[in-house]
Amino acid sequence: MIHTAVALWPSRKTGRHNNVAVFDYRAMYAEIQRADNISPEMLRHEAGENTRAVGNGTHWSQDSVGVLPQLQMDLADARNEAKAEMKKHEPGSSEYAGFNTLQLAFKAQCRHGIWPHGTHRSW
Repeated sequence: MIHTAVALWPSRKTGRHNNVAVFDYRAMYAEIQRADNISPEMLRHEAGENTRAVGNGTHWSQDSVGVLPQLQMDLADARNEAKAEMKKHEPGSSEYAGFNTLQLAFKAQCRHGIWPHGTHRSW
């Protein structure tokens, strides 16, 4: 895991400080993918009607939901269903444990984002 820190207002003081924030980009990947409809089949090579440009200069069609954002939404729905089923059972029961394991697996997949890992694309 890579940890990076940036001091926007450097202080010569050491120790504890107020108004310090941590921003976890890992949790944002999936949300960015869904919000911008980032999926290989939605990439457009130039701006056009109903496209969204993102910070790196790429353009993404907004005409329909891409495969990867749809999969993200489906996993989120499946997690919510597993959590609802889990809450129907007594904590400590095997049923509770099973649904908890299932919802945590869906959570992990959603959190890490879905991308065709192991491939290289020059977006």
